[in-house]
Amino acid sequence: MIILGIETTSARGSVALVKDGAVIAEYTLAQSLRYSRHIIPAIHKILTDTGYDLTYVDRIAAGIGPGSFTGIRVGMAIVKGLITQSAIKPVGVSSLLNIAFNSSASTATACVYAQNDEFFMQKFVASEAGEYRTQNECSIVSVEKLFKECEGGVLCSPDLERLKVSNEQSEIMKHVYPTGSTAALIAGSLSEEERCSKQFMPLYIRRGEAEFKGRKYLNYDTYCISI
Repeated sequence: MIILGIETTSARGSVALVKDGAVIAEYTLAQSLRYSRHIIPAIHKILTDTGYDLTYVDRIAAGIGPGSFTGIRVGMAIVKGLITQSAIKPVGVSSLLNIAFNSSASTATACVYAQNDEFFMQKFVASEAGEYRTQNECSIVSVEKLFKECEGGVLCSPDLERLKVSNEQSEIMKHVYPTGSTAALIAGSLSEEERCSKQFMPLYIRRGEAEFKGRKYLNYDTYCISI
């Protein structure tokens, strides 16, 4: 199975191609790049460089959040455009689960900045097989509660610069970004039943700043998942 992985939920985007559980290639975009301009060229380049095109791709895995409101929308819009008039199935992957996998910690509290000095947070525990599972849904917490929830594990995030911490607290922190390759690997590890049960929907949790400040308010639902 060939899976194209796309990650746009954090400041560092990436695209990757995975075949039968092995990463063929991955391109990381510089933080200064605008996803709306550069993700499509990056996808074209990775397919061209590896000798594939979309007709070879069985699944497209994409980060659905939580994270950058604009990044989520751009990534999901690109996926929906790519699968138009094709048999390719999209698979949404939580950015927090992605971060936990990339942390390699036995117990990982994954978090991303949620504005207003708060963080999206979810705690994961690795099985002997290396799979990360959680019993709690994603929630929005204060920095103080974030560290309380993290006890006994490692705090993993692409947004650690948002935290002002003590030396003792910094020892349990790890700077981790979600990646396109991990999104694809997670999607590839799911059974057909699990893939079909997951709706390709954004995990916003909280409405974007543009919705609060704009003249029109969109009626987004709140999406929480438990893997």
